[in-house]
Amino acid sequence: MNIAAFIAKRITFPKKRSFTKLIINIGVTAVALSVTVMIVSTSLFNGFKNEISQKVFNFWGHIHISDANTKRTFEPIPIIHDSELIDRIARLEAQEFKIPKTSYFKGSSNVYKTEQTRGGVKSISPFIVLPCIINTKDEFEGIYLRGLNNDYAYDRIDEFLNEGRWMNCTDTSYHEEIVVSDHIAKKLQLQLENNIIINFIFEGKQKKKRVKIVGIYKTGIEEYDKQFAFVDIRLTQELIGWSKNQYAGYEVILDNKEDMAIMNEYIYVEQLPSRLYSETIREKFDNIFGWLNLQDVNEKVIFLLMIIVAIITMITTYLILILERTRTIGILKSLGATNNTVVKVFLYCAFYIISRGMLIGNILGFGLCLIQKFTHIIKLDETNYLVDSAPILFNFQTILLINLGVLLLTLVFLLVPSILISHIKPVKILRFK
Repeated sequence: MNIAAFIAKRITFPKKRSFTKLIINIGVTAVALSVTVMIVSTSLFNGFKNEISQKVFNFWGHIHISDANTKRTFEPIPIIHDSELIDRIARLEAQEFKIPKTSYFKGSSNVYKTEQTRGGVKSISPFIVLPCIINTKDEFEGIYLRGLNNDYAYDRIDEFLNEGRWMNCTDTSYHEEIVVSDHIAKKLQLQLENNIIINFIFEGKQKKKRVKIVGIYKTGIEEYDKQFAFVDIRLTQELIGWSKNQYAGYEVILDNKEDMAIMNEYIYVEQLPSRLYSETIREKFDNIFGWLNLQDVNEKVIFLLMIIVAIITMITTYLILILERTRTIGILKSLGATNNTVVKVFLYCAFYIISRGMLIGNILGFGLCLIQKFTHIIKLDETNYLVDSAPILFNFQTILLINLGVLLLTLVFLLVPSILISHIKPVKILRFK
């Protein structure tokens, strides 16, 4: 029998109401609240980052290929369609790559290990983004036309479509159709089947085109909803005077978004000629992803505060528990127990308190997250937060580290007040009891 653990259970779980039981309950509550807050916060932050980034990837794909001189102002520079190159990229499967081995103490080394991407290229399709002005009888608005063809993976953006349908790009001759955002439709008081005029200036000459609204979309990302409308790519080619085999770039969709950096480097170095350039969507729209990365700082601050709360509360509980049980310490020492044995008793007490708090915290944390995940009780202003409700995504590895961190850090910090036990003399304690 583990005597230290047996005595600790009797101390930690007293049957009668006492001051000690109240202090233990306070310690359990503090640990439970800390773990609950950390689980809820990490699930919210992960859900928020995943939801926003997935919207961006669905809207733009994972990698863009364009002319090497193209700027990020959507000024179109034509590239000639190379069917052999595009077919080769479209058939790319998982690629092997080498990375240096790293260790916690030595960091990176000159020894490399071989790994493989999680997948290859899922699809590739051309696009043209063209600045223009759309107008009705009374209103006008500056936007970008995003020209797509029938090879585009429309299933990725189907979730954005609120009303109507996507433009018909399958017929031999293109239809003069447009899909506008909900923001633009409300601002210009437009509805499905309404006609609008597209105005475009090319080489000093104004070109006009009347198109019919066949769909209305909404991403929830205001920056996109304010600026972009979808049309058949052949319409943009006609407006800008390009031939059928000229495009502004290609959108590459991968099997797994985690492979973006590796696949982009492989495509750029191994596949593309010098006249073409490729970059990931994270690089191209670094403002959004930079903002999302800032959420990691908030998450770390919350973790630090909650761990500090748990540690301080447990130290207080631990000290009070020792002071309340000085007679027990005296009796144990008089019976021959060493300081180490007595310390083990109270560390077991702390372990039981922390474990109970962690169990309650995990139940509350997962429970609250699951309620939000399936009911969407907490609503958000989509204009400011880019999502209409608080998203939840469990990262079980992080949650496991939270539990281990709370348990180990708290027990380590409790070793310091354990020094008090060695200063308690059984003769002095028992003399006055």
